[in-house]
Amino acid sequence: MDPASVPIVGIDASTDGRKSIAEGQMAMSAFQNAIGQGSTAVLAAKNLIEGKPASEGSEFETDPENEFNTWVPFERVDASNVADYN
Repeated sequence: MDPASVPIVGIDASTDGRKSIAEGQMAMSAFQNAIGQGSTAVLAAKNLIEGKPASEGSEFETDPENEFNTWVPFERVDASNVADYN
């Protein structure tokens, strides 16, 4: 495989990463939504204390293999939406 054809990707949609995406030097980044993760963790803990499914009342799904894990999906940041994350 030609190294020049391998897309460069990042994680967390950092300031430098978003700049690289906007300039066409990087293909995409995965934004990990800290507010979504934090609020979902608190809700999951509350639900579990109350004997409810971890993801009840959230927009996210519980891992089918582990009822205590609730998945907060990453948000794809690429040239089509990078301006939304500035």
